[in-house]
Amino acid sequence: MSDTRLWDGLGTGREASTSALVPPGGDDPAARAGWLEQLVRQFAESASIPFFALDPAGTVMVWNAAATTLFEWPEDEVVGRPITDTILPPPFSLDQFHREVPPGGDGGGAVAGQRMLLTGRRRDGETFPLGVDVWSTPFGAARTFSAFAYEVVEADEEMKPALCAMGSLVESSGEAIIGTDPTGRILTWNAAAEQIFGYCAGDALGRPIKITVPPDRRAELDSWLAELLAGTPVERQETVRQRSDGSLVDVALTISLVRNAEGEVTGFSTIARDISNERRMASELDATLHGLEAALADARESEARGRHLIADVAHQLRAPISGIRACAEALLRGGPPGVDDRLLSGMVRETSRAARLITALLQMARLDDRANLAPAPCDVVALCEDEVNRARILAPHLDFFVNVGSLKPAQPDLDADAVREIVANLLDNARRHAEHRIVVALRTVRGQVEIAVGDDGPGLPEGAEERAFERFVTLDGKGGSGLGLPLARGLARAHDGDLTYEGRAFVLRLPATAGDDPAVAPAGAG
Repeated sequence: MSDTRLWDGLGTGREASTSALVPPGGDDPAARAGWLEQLVRQFAESASIPFFALDPAGTVMVWNAAATTLFEWPEDEVVGRPITDTILPPPFSLDQFHREVPPGGDGGGAVAGQRMLLTGRRRDGETFPLGVDVWSTPFGAARTFSAFAYEVVEADEEMKPALCAMGSLVESSGEAIIGTDPTGRILTWNAAAEQIFGYCAGDALGRPIKITVPPDRRAELDSWLAELLAGTPVERQETVRQRSDGSLVDVALTISLVRNAEGEVTGFSTIARDISNERRMASELDATLHGLEAALADARESEARGRHLIADVAHQLRAPISGIRACAEALLRGGPPGVDDRLLSGMVRETSRAARLITALLQMARLDDRANLAPAPCDVVALCEDEVNRARILAPHLDFFVNVGSLKPAQPDLDADAVREIVANLLDNARRHAEHRIVVALRTVRGQVEIAVGDDGPGLPEGAEERAFERFVTLDGKGGSGLGLPLARGLARAHDGDLTYEGRAFVLRLPATAGDDPAVAPAGAG
């Protein structure tokens, strides 16, 4: 044989090239052809599977010892004769190979084999079911063919229904059932495998099982196969696999060894199930459970706060009610002239105290209901000046200062009654603690109205800046109910604002429609 193209890729079953080989004889075509022919013959002879090769006319060119064992035709009686005169009797014709076997890729090598079922013939004329894996190699305008052959052993008649049912079960299974040889080459691939992994059977068969394994999971697969070979079963392993388009899919795998009658390992069987929906549902269920647990925790915390609030309210109301009762009992007993008036005055004072406490509690109970707010253009400067004038009347011994500062003239949309309640609470708190003066500073900064109320009193103890806003907490023992500051902060936050203690002043921040003034320093009490 003089054309080396005849031998390119023979015996590989896949695209192959001899371009990397450097045969004896260098560039001598005859020497190269002889070396290639010898190489192919050595390969064919060493193969344990029956192998033969045909030239473009269908004449047998290569025939190995395993083929002689199967067909009982010795090499010297087959090589050089048409294939139809020996092992493939009519009605087979070479046209069948041309029709069913795809030509080699780019004209330079073989392509993956096409599995075909034919009728084979032994030397004594006996025919039998013959399976061949055939691939072709371009040879100028024609093609050569190479094949591995094997006898198809038919099942006993009693076994055929069971085998057919098993095949149907495998194909219709919702789980991917994949069989591989000991090297990991895919031998079986059902419809579920195609659906899960995206490869059709034609694209998967003959390729390594690792096409379904992400690169970072391949060591995991090797470890499982090693465990199997060591006798440790691999059952229900949840992992990640890769589809043909590169996307990942969550699967549960069971891998088993496949053994022949002699107990030798002949491959691996993998059953894979797509658990993406299960994972998603489990994640959603976990999120739901976490939400329910959080809601239950909130409910328990709310219940605890409610019990605490009831206890605090009972404690706060006990004092004025006890005072009213004591005055009433004294009035019933009678007393010296003028005592009745003082007792009645005490009853009015304690009744007013209880009424203020109940009013504050009702206001706090409505804080979470923003529907009670009635936003409208609010003149914040005039509102603050009104409350300062009220405070002057109640505390004529103190000096009051109002610093409008950088407040823009625009009137933001606020609930005026709620803002008035906040400012009044801050001024009442300042009156109880100021020694000589109270300062109210107003400005607009970063889209907010800031109202700072400070005094020259001792200020809050260090570390008590937040505790001062807890319900029924009084830090000074000067007679406050402990609801003014919590109520004021609640009303501020109901406006999407806030109330904090900064630099010896309470600072109220409320949304404003006025422009920003970032150059202004934080508001203080002066």
